[in-house]
Amino acid sequence: MQDLLVSDSGRAQFRQKLDWYRDRIGDNPTIFAWELWNEMDAVGAPAPAWSGWSKEMILELRKRFPRNLVTQSWDSFDQAAKQDELRWLAGLPYNDIVQVHRYIDQGAGLEVCHGAMDALAADAVTTMRSFNTGKPVLLAETGGVQPKHAGPFDFYGADRVGLILHDALFAPFFAGAAGPGHMWHWGDYVDRNQLWFHFDRFAESVKGVDPAQEGFVPHFTGNSRLRTYLLAGGQTTLVWCRDASNTWESELRDGVAPQPVTGVTLDLSPYFAADDEIGIKFYDPWNNTWRNGRSTDRRVVLPGFTRSLVIRIGHATDL
Repeated sequence: MQDLLVSDSGRAQFRQKLDWYRDRIGDNPTIFAWELWNEMDAVGAPAPAWSGWSKEMILELRKRFPRNLVTQSWDSFDQAAKQDELRWLAGLPYNDIVQVHRYIDQGAGLEVCHGAMDALAADAVTTMRSFNTGKPVLLAETGGVQPKHAGPFDFYGADRVGLILHDALFAPFFAGAAGPGHMWHWGDYVDRNQLWFHFDRFAESVKGVDPAQEGFVPHFTGNSRLRTYLLAGGQTTLVWCRDASNTWESELRDGVAPQPVTGVTLDLSPYFAADDEIGIKFYDPWNNTWRNGRSTDRRVVLPGFTRSLVIRIGHATDL
């Protein structure tokens, strides 16, 4: 590995590999992005080898695919010490996408990785955004694993409703990512439990919204009852409310059914002027249903819901 990454012949061989892809695929617009190497820091070589190689080869990738996005990735963000490495990677020239990988992992050094999927996903995105690179952020690999990635998550089989997948999709976007989270375990989890409908539910929740045009700014509030992820945009504000008492631990491990969340009022006064005429719609992603809402003095009484609820707020004429 050291020879491949450092020697002239090793680097020449990899450039030939890039040439092979360029000659056969070129600037194909169906390619979302070219990833230089998946989780590069996990290779069996010292850090200077793979960091120096990444700096050189991502430029070679850009030269060959000038009309596609290019990116590079490090392994799962499960230790505090990795934050400085990820900051360096985020600022790497020609690295178009700040991507991060993170899993539910009871063996991780970071406590946030032990608990709720929405919390660990949102924290990963928020950390990447704090580097202030101006680049889009994606939670590009996520899911649940046995301690220290010993295998797929023990509780996938119990997740017949798709609790983990739902949180993995919604939490990153509502925390400010450029899209939903990307699940790793397709065969062991998504397909086996027939959970594909969750992708449609996410698409439904943001239907007709142009995130780039909105210029969303993420905000978060949380307490023991509810975690609220809010995206304030130019014309539309989106809110994802997550029941804090319902987690994979309670529902999948302990078998505690989610209880309805009722009697919650959302204060919108920090985001709308007193004379703004706003329209409100509620979307229940678990039942795929919309309903109209209303506000009183910029305070919204939420309808009863289970696990989570999406709120779309905008000028009354727009909704």
